[in-house]
Amino acid sequence: MKKLLATLLALCLMMGAGAALTEENAEGARTLYVVEVSEDGENWIGVADIGLEMSLVLHEDKTLTFYENGEEDGRGTWEEKDGSLLMTVEEESITLTPLEGTEEFVGALPSGEQLKLSATAPEALVLPALKEAGTLEEFDGVYRLYALGIPEEEGEVTGFKAELIESLGLDFLLGDFGLNEVKIEGGMMTVGEASDQLVLKDGQLIKEGDEALSLSLTENGICLNTEMAMLYYEKAE
Repeated sequence: MKKLLATLLALCLMMGAGAALTEENAEGARTLYVVEVSEDGENWIGVADIGLEMSLVLHEDKTLTFYENGEEDGRGTWEEKDGSLLMTVEEESITLTPLEGTEEFVGALPSGEQLKLSATAPEALVLPALKEAGTLEEFDGVYRLYALGIPEEEGEVTGFKAELIESLGLDFLLGDFGLNEVKIEGGMMTVGEASDQLVLKDGQLIKEGDEALSLSLTENGICLNTEMAMLYYEKAE
């Protein structure tokens, strides 16, 4: 599954990746959401689990529109034939076949990767807001990694579920340091066999120097902010 990011890029280039629409659909239009992507048709990954939302609108006049981040990002045509949907964009075609007993369609990109679409939008992965702490003790506990955040432009963060990090080829961000679990006690942070004493500053735990990082509280855990990524942890029960 390490080619999944390339799969999604190919999908974006051909179709225009879409997000939730910011304008009302025209009367008679139909919206479909990309919900899952697969390389082999057997192992599927939900696009919402890797912080993406993709959608397209099929208009009554047989044109279609793709949206990215609430903005139009491409146009094409569509037709219905024998219960399937045939979409054409820039002379490339995708045939979407309905899955019996569901509201979903399945189709293949010209490169071979497959995708599922549905009339129902998938539930998006929501990363928690950061909070300020007043004492070191508020951070005490054992935490397990559940999401990875990649900072984007204008302060936005794209989130990925932790169990997908390796399959997406992003495991280099974790390295060999055992970042799947973090223990904190009295400002002492232990990751694997390494420990560092952090200091409380402006509501965060801070480590300064060559390997600078900061820890912030969230509603049910912590966020470890490094130069490359934001690691979100939930407190272990």
